[in-house]
Amino acid sequence: GDTLQTISLNLLSHKYNWSDVVKHNRIEQLDILAPGSIIRIPMHWLKQQPQPAIVITLDGMAQIKKARSSRYETLKVGMLIQVGDEVATRNGNVVIEFADNSTIRLEANSNLFFNKLSHFGKTGMVDTRLRLKNGSLTTDIPPLVKGSRYEIKTPSAVAAVRGTEFRLHSSDNETRLEVLEGIVEFSGKHGQTMVEAGKGASIKNGSPRIDVINLPSPPRVQLTQNTIRKLPAKVQWEKNKDAESYQIQLTQKDKNGRLIQDKIQQDNTISIDQINNGDYEVSIRSINAKGYKSNDTVSKLSVEIDTVKAQLVTPTPSEIIE
Repeated sequence: GDTLQTISLNLLSHKYNWSDVVKHNRIEQLDILAPGSIIRIPMHWLKQQPQPAIVITLDGMAQIKKARSSRYETLKVGMLIQVGDEVATRNGNVVIEFADNSTIRLEANSNLFFNKLSHFGKTGMVDTRLRLKNGSLTTDIPPLVKGSRYEIKTPSAVAAVRGTEFRLHSSDNETRLEVLEGIVEFSGKHGQTMVEAGKGASIKNGSPRIDVINLPSPPRVQLTQNTIRKLPAKVQWEKNKDAESYQIQLTQKDKNGRLIQDKIQQDNTISIDQINNGDYEVSIRSINAKGYKSNDTVSKLSVEIDTVKAQLVTPTPSEIIE
C-alpha cells in the first residue's frame, strides 16, 4: 500500500517532494517497484521537528533557565525543556524524559545544557545533543534507530551513545565515564576509544591519555524480606574487597521514580525508616578508591504497615467547647 507520494509526505521537509526521490533513486518506472524495494533519502531532506524533553520526577531544589531568559526559575514536574534551556540542580535530583523514551537522572549540584532536541518525523530517528558543564548524570537509553545521534559533551570529553546505560561525571579537571550496559564511544581532543559494559574510563583536562579500567563488582545483598511490615527495617550486603564505600539510592517504584534517599557510606548496612506504604527500589553500588562506581544491585521492596484508626479522645460527643 505504500506509494512514493505518501512516503514523501510523511518523511520529507517542505523543500522536497516525491519527484526528488524518483530522481535521487534513478527510478524510471514507478509501476515496477516491488514490496521490499529500498528507497534512499538523504538525511538533510527529512523533516526535523524540535521535540521538548519533560521533567517526570523531581526531589529537592532545581532550577531552569530558558533559552531567551537571563534568569533562573523553579523547575517543576511536568515542565517542558526546550532547545537552549539549562537545568541546574542545587540539592535536587531530577529525572528527564526525551521524545524517544530515553531518560536522564541529573544528580545534585549539576548543570546540563540542552543544545539539540530533534526528531526526524516518522522515521524514529533522533538527534539529541547535551552538554554537562559540571556534575553527574545517569542515562537509560533504548537502542537507537539507525541514523540517530545521541551525545553528551563535557569540558574535556564527548560520550557518544549506541543505545545503552551509563553514568557521566564532569568536574573542573576530569570527565569520568561508567558504562553499565552496551557500548559508549568516549573521545577527547587527542583520540577516542570504545568503552564496553563493566568498564570505566576517564580523561583529564589537557591530557591526551584515556584511562580505561574495570568497574568494581556490585555488592551482594542479603535481603531478609521483600515485604516490610514494620519500620525501621534493615538492608545488608556483603562487603567487597575492591570497595571503599557504597552509594545507596531509595526510589519510589522504579529507578526513574522519585528519589527518597541518596547517601554514601562505608558501612554495609542501611536502616529504612519514615517512608509511606508503597513499592520501592533500593539500588546499591560499590565505589572504589578512584571513585568509580559499580553496576547497581537492585532490590524491590513493598512497605505494607497496618494503620491504626485514630480514636477520638476529646471532646466527647456531648461536650461543649467554649
